Amino acid sequence: MPSLTETLQQAGALYQAGEWQGAEQLCASILRLHPQQLDAMKLLGIIAAQTQRAPRALDLLGRVAAARPADPFAHNDYGSVLKLLGRFEEALQSYEQALQLKPDFALAHSNRADALLTLGRFDEALQSYERALQLNPGYAEAHLNRGYVLQVLGRLEEALQSYERALQLRPDFAMAHHNQGYVLQELGRLEEALQSYERALQLNPDYAEAHNNRGNALLKLGRFEDALNCYDRAVELNPGYVKAVGNRGCALQGLGRLEE
Repeated sequence: MPSLTETLQQAGALYQAGEWQGAEQLCASILRLHPQQLDAMKLLGIIAAQTQRAPRALDLLGRVAAARPADPFAHNDYGSVLKLLGRFEEALQSYEQALQLKPDFALAHSNRADALLTLGRFDEALQSYERALQLNPGYAEAHLNRGYVLQVLGRLEEALQSYERALQLRPDFAMAHHNQGYVLQELGRLEEALQSYERALQLNPDYAEAHNNRGNALLKLGRFEDALNCYDRAVELNPGYVKAVGNRGCALQGLGRLEE
């Protein structure tokens, strides 16, 4: 029979390989024999969070954080589940606990910024993203999110630089291509914006927002039929996409098809 340590290592290897079901089964078997085994509990909680079972994740990771009050990673994990549940103020508290214990924890700074962003505290969010990037300059997601905050604050040229840095680090980052396109469009650089949207859609053909915003750029260029096709695709992917439905009407108006 494998030892507890060996079983935990096997579960971790399965998780890293993307075989989450096997990892979950091993962790569950450990907890049947050792109900308070915190490493198995933590991995089960992380898998539950990543498979959209937030209440189960909250229970498991909350128990780990309570049992390991001096573990910054436990507080960060718990905060991420609270964020998933929309409990952003509580998530913020967990991230701040993690950072009190480990001030150089780049992921916790970025997660704290995510919570602040959702709460509309943009200047504080920007500071947290920038701290995360001081600690980990190669953190593509933090460059992306820093760009978004700068975009919200109207600092478009700086936002564009953040998106470009994210794409240097991750050329296949569809969201960064999309956001780059959005800022280029806001700056009036429509042809460049189209290129960014098209790259985003090559990487993720089902990206409804990119179809809609590509349609907006085409609409401004007077390419009404192409814009209509984009809006149709956006609505096909997301029938409740109100903006795309309204934009579709503008394209039809441009084509003189008012009866539709």
